Amino acid sequence: MEERRYRIRINLQSGEIEVEGDKEFVKEEIKILINEVTNIFGKLSNKGRMEADEKVDTYNKHKSIKENLPYESFAEFYKIISPEKGLDKILLAAYWLDIKEGMEEIRPKDVENLLKNARVTPPASIARDMGILAGGQKAVLIKLKRGAYKVSNTGREEVERLLKEALEKDNE
Repeated sequence: MEERRYRIRINLQSGEIEVEGDKEFVKEEIKILINEVTNIFGKLSNKGRMEADEKVDTYNKHKSIKENLPYESFAEFYKIISPEKGLDKILLAAYWLDIKEGMEEIRPKDVENLLKNARVTPPASIARDMGILAGGQKAVLIKLKRGAYKVSNTGREEVERLLKEALEKDNE
């Protein structure tokens, strides 16, 4: 009689965990995995509470940024910073769409339309450039799914730094 093999795969975008073996072995390994995850992230009830607190903090922070962003149009906002690099143009547009317009998912076409409406020449390959901005350790965009992005906290901080520098330069 052939022994039956059991397998569990978890990818989570290449964090990869794979367990294979007989039923008892796989059950035991899953128990160990669940314990490890619980130790790392805390008890599930606490985790849910922590996530809710983080969402409230993030919402309040975004709300205050939006209220303190006095520009009525993207063109006005863009003119203040006047970025020279295509990547910076994309970041500014994504920031505007995220913070001022509250878009949950920002797509290359959204960025292109915003830039064109502001009479700014868009970079040649916005989709490629958004992928670049979402890569590396200091990613200023977060890739949500294929072709959809969101501005990361690092991205927000970068735009706010650029804005602060531009305003200080104007006041000189």
